[in-house]
Amino acid sequence: MNGNSPVSSKSLGILEAASPSAELRPIFILGEHRSGTTILYKLLGLTGCFNITTAFHVLYSDRLRALHAEGAMAGAQQELSDIFASWDISTRVIDNMPLEPGMPEEYGMHLFRKTASPKLKRSNLGVFLDFCRTIQEVEDPSKPLLLKNPWDFSNFRFIKSVLPNARFVFIHRHPIHILNSQLKAMQTNQQSGNAYVKFLVDAPGFLQTLHKSKFVQRLVKWATSPNNRWRLGMRHLASSGEKARCEFVDRIAELPTDSYVSVRYEDLCDHPEQVMQSILSFVQATSSSGVDYGEWIQPRPTRLLPEVEEWESRLLRSFEKSMRYHKYIT
Repeated sequence: MNGNSPVSSKSLGILEAASPSAELRPIFILGEHRSGTTILYKLLGLTGCFNITTAFHVLYSDRLRALHAEGAMAGAQQELSDIFASWDISTRVIDNMPLEPGMPEEYGMHLFRKTASPKLKRSNLGVFLDFCRTIQEVEDPSKPLLLKNPWDFSNFRFIKSVLPNARFVFIHRHPIHILNSQLKAMQTNQQSGNAYVKFLVDAPGFLQTLHKSKFVQRLVKWATSPNNRWRLGMRHLASSGEKARCEFVDRIAELPTDSYVSVRYEDLCDHPEQVMQSILSFVQATSSSGVDYGEWIQPRPTRLLPEVEEWESRLLRSFEKSMRYHKYIT
C-alpha cells in the first residue's frame, strides 16, 4: 500500500537544514478514531522499545520536569491513580482499556488542553515540540518517541513538512465498523457520561467550555440518538470519515516510501505476531519483552447499530473508493 513518489521540499515547503525540529525522529501512529490506534499503541508500548505518551503525561504535563527533577514521579502517578479509583469506572468506558496513569493517551489531547485544537498545525507546533522534548527528558532519552493522534490521520503531509525525520504507521479498518464504533462511543458518552473524558477536557478555553455546554451536549445527544430519523450524527461521521480516507488515498504517494507503513486492524487481530513484527522491522526495533500480542487483542463481535444496518447498503456505496484501495472490496 506504500506510495512511490517522494515528497519534495518544494511541494511541502520543507527547509530541513533550518528546521528547529530536525533533531526529532518521532514515529506517528495515525488512523481514524476507533480504527485500532489505541490497541496498536498499547502493543508497541509493551515491547519496551519506545517512549509513549500516557494519561499521566497529558494530565501532569506542566509538572513533569519538576517532578522528574525532584524524584517525585511515582508519588504523582499514585495521586492520579487514586483519582481514577474514586470513580465508578475501571476502563475508558468506550473500550476495554484499563483506566490507569500509564494508559496510552494521544498528544492531540495535550494540544486540545493547551491550545483548544487537537490537530497539529503551525500555531501549536511549539507546544507540541515542548511536550515531545519533555517526554524524552523524563523517560528514556535513548528510546525513540512513539506518538498517536487520530485527529492527524490525514495531516501527514504537514507533519512531514515540519518534522522531516518523522515516520508513520497508518492503521485502517473497515469503514462501516469504524462508523458503527464511533456512533456507539458518542451515544455511550452522551447517555451515561464519561468521568475520564470530562476530566481530560477540564482545561480553560473556548472549545472546552463549549464541550461542557448543556446545550451542545443536548444537541449532540439528539443528533446521534437512534431515534433521530434524519440520522444527522451518523451522516456527518460517515461523510467526514470518507473525506479523510480519500485524502489519504489521494495524497499518500507524496510521502517517501521508506517513511511509512500501512496495516489493517483486521489483519492485526487475525495475525498479531506477523503484523507486529512487520512494524518493528519497519522502525528497525527489536523487542525482547516476550509479549504475546494475541493475548492483548480481544476484538468484540461487531453488532451493527440498527440505524447503521438500515443504511448499510448506501453507506457502502459512499465508501467504495477507500474500501477498494484498502482491499475490503475488489
